[in-house]
Amino acid sequence: RRVHGELFLNMNGSGDTKRVEEIPFTDDNKKLFIGGLSSTTKKEDLVTYFSQWGTVTHAAIKTDRFSNLPRGFGFVILESEDDIAKVLQVKEHRLNNKRIDPKQARPSKKSARKIFCGGIDPSVTEEEIRKYFEQFGHIESLETPFNTSKGVRKAFVFVTFSTDAEAKSAGSTGHSNWGGDPLPQQARPATRYMRGGRVK
Repeated sequence: RRVHGELFLNMNGSGDTKRVEEIPFTDDNKKLFIGGLSSTTKKEDLVTYFSQWGTVTHAAIKTDRFSNLPRGFGFVILESEDDIAKVLQVKEHRLNNKRIDPKQARPSKKSARKIFCGGIDPSVTEEEIRKYFEQFGHIESLETPFNTSKGVRKAFVFVTFSTDAEAKSAGSTGHSNWGGDPLPQQARPATRYMRGGRVK
């Protein structure tokens, strides 16, 4: 199911997935938030424009989850921190006849330590989930949302680790246990998935 335009996760435990735009794990010092984008700007435009300062390894334009229309901002990941510095040194940036506003992306420290894992069969116990993720590091908290109307645990969890490195390790590993098809993604921030009924 589509979750805020950037995940490829199935929420019913069937293991079926659909790939949507995602932002990969990376050093946040190499990531730019790009504001002020025109409605006609495409991902390819971002790649072409920011390639003036270095190699673009990833680009994404955020869209509204209901209308699928662009929301006027996106993200670009460059190959090195030096490339980011070159972009930020430029006084004014214009793309498609519109001034844009590149800034270094700075997620909260807590969200960088938290992963979202979907597609977990509700029959899997909390103890089994905790035991599995403890192989990647110390777990500060494990959230297992409950579907009160159906009387079962929902098919996803949030795991918060002690360090960014532990979360990154868990989030970059393919998981295919428990009969479902858990596909972990780093939450940036976790409230993106929990607020306003975005994950059901």
